[in-house]
Amino acid sequence: MSSTALFHKIQRTYSDNAPYSLFSPTPRPEWLADNEFCRYTQAESDKCVELLERATAHCFDAIAQTWECDTLCFWKSVHTDDLFLWLQNDESELATAIATKGLTWQLERRIASLVSLMHMAEMCAYRMKVADIDEIIGHEGDAAQLAATYLYLYKQRMFYEDGDQARFEDWYDEDENPVYHVDEKLYSAPGYGSWATAMTAHEVLRIIKGRAARSHQPEQDTTRIVKTGESTQLIDDIRATSFSTHTAFLLDTAALPAALQPVTTERLCLAATVDDACFEPAHLSVLGERNIGFHLVSDRPNGIPAPVITFADDSLCIDSRHAVIFLQNARTERAILYIGTQQCCLVVQPYKHFAEQYELVDKDVEARQCPDRYTVISLQDLGREKDHLRPIPRSLKRNMVDLRQGLN
Repeated sequence: MSSTALFHKIQRTYSDNAPYSLFSPTPRPEWLADNEFCRYTQAESDKCVELLERATAHCFDAIAQTWECDTLCFWKSVHTDDLFLWLQNDESELATAIATKGLTWQLERRIASLVSLMHMAEMCAYRMKVADIDEIIGHEGDAAQLAATYLYLYKQRMFYEDGDQARFEDWYDEDENPVYHVDEKLYSAPGYGSWATAMTAHEVLRIIKGRAARSHQPEQDTTRIVKTGESTQLIDDIRATSFSTHTAFLLDTAALPAALQPVTTERLCLAATVDDACFEPAHLSVLGERNIGFHLVSDRPNGIPAPVITFADDSLCIDSRHAVIFLQNARTERAILYIGTQQCCLVVQPYKHFAEQYELVDKDVEARQCPDRYTVISLQDLGREKDHLRPIPRSLKRNMVDLRQGLN
């Protein structure tokens, strides 16, 4: 490849309007050391490559849709399991083909190669001094700011070489054994170092510009709270069940009352029955509280405490194992339907999927492995000091039922 052709290829790959993508060729299954003695026809190999490229593109698109720079731990928190779950929800046939042909591991490796590179860019932005950020943003125009970012990376010795492809794409396993058994020329990408440096420069600049823009804008509460007396057969059935006091539900948003369906862009919501007091004007604002709590809770004397994730300022308590299922499926919004005896209320809030879930899962693992680090609180005492108007009965949702169509 000529230097001019290489330059244009890199330009297309990291342009601001282009989705995330990779520079290196998609490895064929027969290249893997584990498949050295397997026989693939050209058609079979081509099909595997095509499936991997389609699945990788879908996952990168999902990453772009959930991208945020507020937490500075987006790339650190990206989890391939969630991306594959979304692939299953969006493109079930493609996900099934990936799993059936044993390509899940290769898909994870392709995603991880971009994530690890972008994580380095995120760490670079995290460590930047204010003076360095001001120096870059102080230049006029995108080209000048990008040039200043390149200069900063150069000073930080963050220019990559072609040999760094082996590190980011894990050409060797933990025991330093080669992952591929074929000639390195087949999967190496001349120009990788220039591409990786360009991707890093653009990502660093995108992060610091995004954070700078937000710092000059007043924080806006984009929570949406919509109450309705409308119902559906499914919601009526939930009200009628004897176990809804201790059970949460996953619903398709298409199953919500017509007035609530346009309120969220998500395809699923969490639903739970609550006391009617929650719908009183004085308490309604509590449902819109954005914080997610984590506690070790016991709902009866001498009961076994359970790690609990709470919503709406501890008004809704759900066993963390089930709450995480909802949080794994939600992407950019948390949509929760609170169901009373006569009315219901949908609360939709922005959701920084990977960073928020990373923190909660970390707490959940710690609470289950080292429960002595957490103070056990009774369900009755949870949020007692906040009930200054009149106490709202709380119940611990220890179970979850998935009522989404096509999943049962």
